[in-house]
Amino acid sequence: MLLAKYTDDIVSLVEKLSSVFDHSNSTMHHLFENASEINEKGIKNILSFYEFNKSRFQQILMQNVYKTESQITYTLSSLQQVLLSDTSHSRKIRCITTNVEKAILDQLFEFEEKPPETVILKVLSKLQAISSDWTAERVKQIQNSNTMIFYTSFEIPY
Repeated sequence: MLLAKYTDDIVSLVEKLSSVFDHSNSTMHHLFENASEINEKGIKNILSFYEFNKSRFQQILMQNVYKTESQITYTLSSLQQVLLSDTSHSRKIRCITTNVEKAILDQLFEFEEKPPETVILKVLSKLQAISSDWTAERVKQIQNSNTMIFYTSFEIPY
């Protein structure tokens, strides 16, 4: 309700700004007479921003200030549809590692620490002979993530 006091002032400012942007030489308008920050470059940036967003500015003016148009509202279901349609294109393709590829990858886990780069490259060349989907990053990722998971035995005491 605090804004209700200033509605007339806001409408007046919007109308003045609209007239400034429609003026041929905006730097000479009386609103900017004592503003040291306003120069040709600043006005050029403001005008380009204004032209770019003019339609949205008019929409807000008609919906929120003049209240001559109904406000555009988004429901949760419509937002979810937009989000779902956007994310469907960005899904990653999952590659399933075959048993033959797993047998080749086992060479990486013969070392107690990180295998040498030559071994990684050798494994990579064998994997690329089977499938072109293999990259050095993928081999290193599998080696880093699976070292402790698959090749550590745990005993559960009873």
